[in-house]
Amino acid sequence: MCGSSNRNAGHAPRRAAARNKGAAAAAGEVLIFLDAHVDVTHGWAEPLIAAVRDPAVGAAAPGISVIGHPDCCGFGLRFRDAGLGVEWLPPPRDGQSEASLLPGACLVVRRDLFVAEGGFDPGLILWGSEDAELSLRLWTAGYTLRLVPEVTVAHLFREQHPYAIDWTGVLHNILRLAVVHFGRERLARVMERQKHYRDFAAAWTLLADTDAAARRAAVKTRRARDDQDYFAHFGEIH
Repeated sequence: MCGSSNRNAGHAPRRAAARNKGAAAAAGEVLIFLDAHVDVTHGWAEPLIAAVRDPAVGAAAPGISVIGHPDCCGFGLRFRDAGLGVEWLPPPRDGQSEASLLPGACLVVRRDLFVAEGGFDPGLILWGSEDAELSLRLWTAGYTLRLVPEVTVAHLFREQHPYAIDWTGVLHNILRLAVVHFGRERLARVMERQKHYRDFAAAWTLLADTDAAARRAAVKTRRARDDQDYFAHFGEIH
């Protein structure tokens, strides 16, 4: 999809923690996580709320378009490769309503399920991977990730972030996702892809001093499916 992001000055938000704090303060049965820099149309929320009332659905999201360019629209995302970068998907085929990853720019989930699954991973620091991690966790817990393509939300994709991106933190979050969710062989593939980055050693050291191993064990107890099932269903990463 159109749009790009580059480094800039300022400070990155603690996005996963901020979203968990907002969810804790909310009182509704359905939570809608929505970026500040979006534009919505009349009646946009109702189909999304209806989608997550299905108990088989873990979360739902609309198409995400670029503000000012409505024809430039992505419908869910997927892991691009073993580096765990993501890419937007084209409009779904007729009858297809499932995505492998849902975007955090507009993400809808039942409050009781969000609480039961522990919200966004609180071990993710600063910025990056929180929507991919939650999507993966919900799917492996047995839920469907639902696209609602008849709804689109327009998003402002900045050419530059208004804050500095801490690339050690970004890489830490990618590695944490892989450590928590992936089997040994696939984790090794991710590490091999990431280890040439300057910040890899610092990110791995940072991760080693966290609860990642305990988190992995806790997530495993709630699984109905594992990463082998996930990538067999949505396509392998190389």
